Amino acid sequence: MPKCKRRIKEKNENQCFSYSLLCKKYKKEIIYSLMKKKISFVVPMYNVAAYIKRCLDSLLNQDIDKSEYEIIIVDDGSTDNSAEIVFSYQKSFDNIHYYYQKNQGLSTTRNNGINRATGEYVWFVDSDDFIRPNILATLYNKAQEKSLDILTFNSRRVSEDVAFSEVAKNTQPTEVMNGENYIGRYNYNNGVWYYLIKREYLEINKYEFVNGRFLEDGMFTMNVFFNTKRIAHIDIEGYYYWANPFSITTRKDVSHYLKIIDDYRFAIKYFNDFIDSNYHKISDKKCIERMKVRRDSYVFFLILRLIKSTLPAEIIWKTYSELKSNMNIPLKSLVSEDYTAKQYLLPVLIFNNSLLFYILTWCSRLKYQK
Repeated sequence: MPKCKRRIKEKNENQCFSYSLLCKKYKKEIIYSLMKKKISFVVPMYNVAAYIKRCLDSLLNQDIDKSEYEIIIVDDGSTDNSAEIVFSYQKSFDNIHYYYQKNQGLSTTRNNGINRATGEYVWFVDSDDFIRPNILATLYNKAQEKSLDILTFNSRRVSEDVAFSEVAKNTQPTEVMNGENYIGRYNYNNGVWYYLIKREYLEINKYEFVNGRFLEDGMFTMNVFFNTKRIAHIDIEGYYYWANPFSITTRKDVSHYLKIIDDYRFAIKYFNDFIDSNYHKISDKKCIERMKVRRDSYVFFLILRLIKSTLPAEIIWKTYSELKSNMNIPLKSLVSEDYTAKQYLLPVLIFNNSLLFYILTWCSRLKYQK
């Protein structure tokens, strides 16, 4: 074949190949745009047959069309009939998507939910909790109008049914600010269920939960809040945290306490490292002060959990000594405007004094190890 004809043929083949790739690219974008939702609820589920119906009912009782949002259920290896309840809902609602995995823990479950989300914003909802009816349009519209990465709202711990009033749809968010100023002005809650977060913001920054750890909420929330450039708060109650006596944060077996010790150590180090690496970059010193308070709160509640545990005194003293040698005791920042209650003053005084702490530990062993 003459060279000129071969070149023309190769050129045509390359053009066809490029055109094919272009078609695939736009086809993918068109399909994605059709699939894209306003909101993705990410709901980790594990043995919550007693609660999942109430949770799903609250997510479905909303004021935007069900085709515009999705409910992503990630089952972390449930052994009860939670899945059957979800399947029964799927027969009536196309926006409920169920995924099963072998038990891997809450962090991995949430990460898998994020990876399957297509919504513009993500809302993490625990499967034993519920949200306010007809709240979704207001939250989504306010977040989109302000081009927010994160919109926070109010939440409340409950142990009984809630009487709802109509949502005040004319309520406006606070001014938009960066995360550093937000933390300095408003502080933040460790939980991940009291805010909408833009999925693109999560993806670009590759934010995810630390796998295999309890207390993952606080580390995740601090990170995504601190680094955002656009965050605001709206004074509307939208989420209800159920006081579940069987949740992983209220277990009292020995193996759980040993795991808790290790995870608290990890979280305390995480906060110490974060503060050290960002200390000279932050202009709002109130933000740093609140991060120190948050770190001290982990130390405080670790000690409190240990004292109330059934662990031997030797393990408690060893953990206390490690905290002290790592300069996490004495607690210098906890008693602040964020922890003003008098109930913190006496425990902090005791925890900061080794002799008083040892006496308290012996007394607590007499009570908790009977």
